[in-house]
Amino acid sequence: MKSKIRLSFRMELIGKGYYSKLADQNAKKNPELAEKLSLFSRHEHKHSKLFAKLYSDRYGKQPGYEWPWQLAGKTMGVILWPLPLKLKLKRLGSIEKMAVRQIEKALASGEEGGYFDVIMAILPDEQKHAALFNDFFHQEGNA
Repeated sequence: MKSKIRLSFRMELIGKGYYSKLADQNAKKNPELAEKLSLFSRHEHKHSKLFAKLYSDRYGKQPGYEWPWQLAGKTMGVILWPLPLKLKLKRLGSIEKMAVRQIEKALASGEEGGYFDVIMAILPDEQKHAALFNDFFHQEGNA
């Protein structure tokens, strides 16, 4: 469980960095989308804090530094910058849908406490993330 919590902490921070970079890249062309991506970045940061608190409560220390993982996400955003926005959002939508399925599967076990409380708390945000991409592609005629 220790490594699962630490991995979740890191993945949320990578997501924070990537969403933040995507928001910056789209601020002028599509401010409404940029604001939603910025909100998602804040969600991911909030999620990382939940995992960090759980880790700290269980193991008496922090799961690591935030900045390297946020930087990894931002770097990914820079590297993928030349790709079309639709392609990037389609990929993110797939990742978010996969995260929702994984969380729902884990919660179906009926276990409670700790890790399960955190993933239950973040599930509504993850569902919103996945729904945005569906909405965006529907608007674009690519549902």
